[in-house]
Amino acid sequence: MYKIRIVDASDDDIADTLADLHRLTLFDAAPLPQFKLGAWWLAYHGDEPVAFAGVVPSTHIRNGGYFSRVGVLQRHRGT
Repeated sequence: MYKIRIVDASDDDIADTLADLHRLTLFDAAPLPQFKLGAWWLAYHGDEPVAFAGVVPSTHIRNGGYFSRVGVLQRHRGT
């Protein structure tokens, strides 16, 4: 079973987990985002973090935002 939780990216351990998942899913295709900006979620399979997503505020639309990054470990895609 998968569980998705909003996380506090200002927590160093959470920021490290987000950075690790970013590297494992996007490799060098995108620069590491500023995790302290916006809202971030982690998806867990059991106790293992397997995916992440982040929404950052829009600079063009008031009260709007956009997905900054989304990544899922390959072995958990499509399940």
